[in-house]
Amino acid sequence: MKRILGTPIKDYLPAIFVAVIAVIYLVTGYGYSPAAREMPVSVAWLVLLFSVLDFASRSNTLFGALLIRTLNPAAESHNQAHYPLAKELAAVAWVIVLIVLMETIGILYAVFVFVLLSIRIRGRRPLWLSALVAAAAAAMTWLLFDLILQLELYPGFLFAS
Repeated sequence: MKRILGTPIKDYLPAIFVAVIAVIYLVTGYGYSPAAREMPVSVAWLVLLFSVLDFASRSNTLFGALLIRTLNPAAESHNQAHYPLAKELAAVAWVIVLIVLMETIGILYAVFVFVLLSIRIRGRRPLWLSALVAAAAAAMTWLLFDLILQLELYPGFLFAS
């Protein structure tokens, strides 16, 4: 198998995938009005930065080892086993689901649906508990952003006026 910086190429795929999604989100975000793009573009730039750090930390280099020790002190060594690729890609897929929900039905409803699905499917908890926690998360999102910070939450293109 081909290697980049001493690491198999397949180990870089999750970081590359997240970076590509962040770039797509950046391009989309810059199409919004200046006020509407503040949060999505900021988040996309942060995700891009984190994906670059993730890519570098996966390398079998001194810098990669330094990143692991500095940013993840719980890691025993640089050569620790990574999660299987399918599990890492599944985690990325959940983030993509959240992004798609936010773009289509808006942030507030997306938080509710995403938390509900996450707790129900990934956490295997009862539906009533999943709905209760999802409602609380959506309420806290509304309370913080809409009421306290007075930031308009993106309504999604299905509900945009």
